[in-house]
Amino acid sequence: MKKNTKPLVMEPISEETRAKLREIESRIDELKRQITELEEDAYTLVPKHTFEECKAMGCEHTFRNRWDCHCHCVRRKGYTGCFNDYYRAQEKKVYIPEKYPMLNWKTVVGSCNDYVRKVIKETDRTLILEGGDQLLKSKVFVIEDVQYIKDRSDYTYMCADVPENVEMAKTLLKIRHSEWVENFRASIKLDDTIKASDKYAGVEKQPDETQEEYETRIFGDEGGTEI
Repeated sequence: MKKNTKPLVMEPISEETRAKLREIESRIDELKRQITELEEDAYTLVPKHTFEECKAMGCEHTFRNRWDCHCHCVRRKGYTGCFNDYYRAQEKKVYIPEKYPMLNWKTVVGSCNDYVRKVIKETDRTLILEGGDQLLKSKVFVIEDVQYIKDRSDYTYMCADVPENVEMAKTLLKIRHSEWVENFRASIKLDDTIKASDKYAGVEKQPDETQEEYETRIFGDEGGTEI
């Protein structure tokens, strides 16, 4: 049985409707003109500045060239239609360097050797050794009242001005390292115990696990790797 379908026919637009559309279009154009005039009037009310000028005056919104600063700030030169004031003076931060005590060490020795090196200069923040290496006071640490200091690579030194104290200082350092190793091994064993109790800890398919669940767990949401 054939369907009784009629061909689509475009609806006509009456002259009255066309006149109404022209009237609306004319009204829109007039409103656009009025909006432009208002934006131009508003533009003259606030002194305008370039991005470089705003940056020189310390506006925090010039940091990393923010979009708001360029296209939405009422202070922005060359952009009409902006009414929001985004200017905010950047907070001034005063950097106060940390003061470290003077160590007054004359010589130092490394934790893993017996080579004694002279301290040729001490500054507020460093010990400068013969050869130019620097030890950082920011990396000073203490074990049982014994001070240690590290260089930029985290290698540890200690004072060698009193030779009979060096062996004790090295022993304390070794003891602390041994304690750290034991604690680390204990944490690994605990972690392994937790993983062993987890039914999803291994890579093998579990008895109560579907193939889809297994592939999602092993390969992620995208499934297995295509070959």
